[in-house]
Amino acid sequence: MAVAEVVKTLIIGHKSLQNSVIEKLSKEEIIQIISQGAKPQTSELELSEIKAAITFLEKAANKKKNLLESFAPTREIVDEETLNMSYKKFNWGEIIKSVKDIEQEIGNLRSFMVKLKSEIEILSPWQNLTTPLNILAGAKTAGIISGSIKTKKLEEFKNNLSKLTPFAEISVVNSEKTDTYLLVVFLKREEKAINGLLAKNEFVKIPLPSSKNTAKEELEQHQQLQETSRENLFNLEKKAKEMAKVLPRLGYVYDFLFIKKSEEDAQASAFKTKSAFFIEGWIKNSNFNKLKKILSNISNTIDVQKISPKEGEIAPVIIENPKIFRPFELITKIFGLPKQNEIDPSTALSFFYLLFFAVCLSDAGYGLILAAASYYLLKKLQLSEGGKNLMLLLIWGGVLTIPIGIITGSYFSISLEAIPHGGIRNLLIGLRIIDPIKNPINVLLISLLLGVFQNICGLVIAMCWQFKNKQYLEGILNHGLWIFFLMSLVIMSGTMFTGSIWAGTFSKLSIIGALLLVLTQGRQEPTFIKKTISGILSLYKTTSYLGDTLSYSRLLALMMTTSIIGMVVNIIAGITAGIPFVGYVIMVIILVGGHLFNLVISVLGAFIHSMRLQLVEFFGKFYEGGGREFKPFKKETKYVLIK
Repeated sequence: MAVAEVVKTLIIGHKSLQNSVIEKLSKEEIIQIISQGAKPQTSELELSEIKAAITFLEKAANKKKNLLESFAPTREIVDEETLNMSYKKFNWGEIIKSVKDIEQEIGNLRSFMVKLKSEIEILSPWQNLTTPLNILAGAKTAGIISGSIKTKKLEEFKNNLSKLTPFAEISVVNSEKTDTYLLVVFLKREEKAINGLLAKNEFVKIPLPSSKNTAKEELEQHQQLQETSRENLFNLEKKAKEMAKVLPRLGYVYDFLFIKKSEEDAQASAFKTKSAFFIEGWIKNSNFNKLKKILSNISNTIDVQKISPKEGEIAPVIIENPKIFRPFELITKIFGLPKQNEIDPSTALSFFYLLFFAVCLSDAGYGLILAAASYYLLKKLQLSEGGKNLMLLLIWGGVLTIPIGIITGSYFSISLEAIPHGGIRNLLIGLRIIDPIKNPINVLLISLLLGVFQNICGLVIAMCWQFKNKQYLEGILNHGLWIFFLMSLVIMSGTMFTGSIWAGTFSKLSIIGALLLVLTQGRQEPTFIKKTISGILSLYKTTSYLGDTLSYSRLLALMMTTSIIGMVVNIIAGITAGIPFVGYVIMVIILVGGHLFNLVISVLGAFIHSMRLQLVEFFGKFYEGGGREFKPFKKETKYVLIK
């Protein structure tokens, strides 16, 4: 649970050796090169075009990530030669051009179809209009306005128009329940007055296309165009779907160029003179001598030395943990890496995370299936490092769920009392220590006690870390007194609840703890009055600890949710068993589908809520985070893993 020491280093060598050094550094993956200026753009355009083509083809192929791929994406393993040959011999340039053309055609076609649909909607109510549409343009002295008005206002509009002028005429084309479509013919010298009347009567003008065809003929032409456009769109989408078979090879080309770009960036990051190059970077202190030895194998003239960081320059963070605890780094990284002067919480959270995960899932059958399925996927799939860590977390979570399920008597939510009398029934009931359905209050108390324990552990870690930094007094006053006070409160509550003779003793200890907090928590204030007020107000922090502890009640909630949903599945399946002929088939389908659904949502809930208890309640006691991740220079890829 340590943050590794990272130092800044400078590599100096003859200019002719720069490419060899860059190549060697990318293979060793031990140094993070510091960028010194603008990065070259030679591969940016090609990368963006290939990425756009891949995105389009994935969408055309309807390629969607499933739930597993969203959390643990798989990648094909290939060698560098495959990437190199794909770049040189695969006609990826022509493919990208074809994809761009198809994408543009599809985009234009869809825009045209939207326009057609809009015009069809406009023309549909005017099919009864038998005159050519270009006649509606009117004449020199007369004008025609097409539009609609609310049917209930039509008569009122006619009366108002007849009062306004005797030289105007209304021709109703189509009357519907809510709207009436009509033409208004008028003298152009009265156009201003006519428009004013139209506005007052909420007349909606509908401009129709100018065409020698009638509205019905124009509508039929539009509908034919719409059908042709649909066929063309279908053919283009089919062609794009067929082209999606080149996706793997496009991925190879992308990763080849991505590696090439990272090497170009590294080349650009070096200072250069006429005869020498200088590369700055960050490296783990324990790897410094290894770096010197590696580069000396290229040439003895290459100099590697440690240098001091610039003012305000912050080193990236590397966290180191024993192999068994490395999967829990995934949880830490979700929150944020520690700073250089912070503790790495990965090891500390491991026990609590697995325990809380198991309590939330709490079914021995589910735990067994989860562990077995995760182990199978770990061995079967080609996963990234993050995907492997996720699978390991699920394996361990599933394994620990089995004993939790045994002590709660939960096996696919089967009621143990319903099992026929015999040795198995007696064994399972004998192993059950607590029934969360019948005794939820006991499970709630256990959940809250686990919360108290983890909160205290967080304060102990914070105190020990200050001790390690030789801040002994600060550690005792900032955290030690709170540990004393909170433990006294918890034990006092327990002894008062049970009527123990120790209740008075721990009550006095709680008062002493509170007084010590009042006397010390405001010590940074300048005056006695401010010190006292600040010390008294610090006791309000007790409500924060109480709120954090109550948050652990979610363990009970998730445990009961898993059990209750499983019981409902079993009850429904049992009811269907009595259906003649197909009853048992339906029962099996409900049992398998229902429990699989319950397993998935329960695992998801256990994963998220157990993580939330670490990131919010536990980390809040001692951990701030905000460190910058160490990113070693290496041959990074997006779509494949390199052998």
